Amino acid sequence: MAKGFGRLAIPSAAGLARFSIDSDRIRVGWVQYGAAELDGSSYRWEHDLMERAGTIIRLLAGTAAMLSLVDADAGQPAPQTAAAAVTVANPVTKPVPNQDVDSPLRNAYQQMNTASCSLAGSCTVFFPATTATMTAVTHVGCFFSLSTAGTLLNSYLGIQDQNPFAPLPFFAYPVFDGSVGYGINTDTYLVYAAGQIPQVTIFGSNAPVSGLGCTVSGWSVK
Repeated sequence: MAKGFGRLAIPSAAGLARFSIDSDRIRVGWVQYGAAELDGSSYRWEHDLMERAGTIIRLLAGTAAMLSLVDADAGQPAPQTAAAAVTVANPVTKPVPNQDVDSPLRNAYQQMNTASCSLAGSCTVFFPATTATMTAVTHVGCFFSLSTAGTLLNSYLGIQDQNPFAPLPFFAYPVFDGSVGYGINTDTYLVYAAGQIPQVTIFGSNAPVSGLGCTVSGWSVK
């Protein structure tokens, strides 16, 4: 077995390379099998190995320093950007539009009108055309009379020249001077688009409906 001073021996076809590493330097010797130890400087092994080892050590030290910086940054929270304040002007002369869309009084609607009919059959009172995008009539109140010779058949809330309608129950007052007074005071629900005309119609037979007056109320959305 070849003699040497190294801690690690690696055999090769040409001979035996042996390495010795201490705190000051790296030494390399090369010997032939059975030959005397050669001067390392002849082949520059020691010089080359020391340069390469120094380069590797510097690279490892730099990598360790970078990893320590990455670990330190990983624990830091991301910088926060302060939110800018937003001021909304609301002057009395031109306030910001706002509305409680769930309130029944968001845009109150109410109309009253009368009609007097001279013939038996239907008697209708019409109201002004609605102007809001949508108007809902939710209550109707009416008063009218009919001769005792006639019979009251039915009444309803409707839309002029349109099919939708809502029947309206009525009640009777005591007979007075040959006529029966009737009243309507009921909650209902019928929706009108802009430009449609609400109406209340009373049907009677054998006598005309007289003194018809009605009030419709509800809400609208502009």
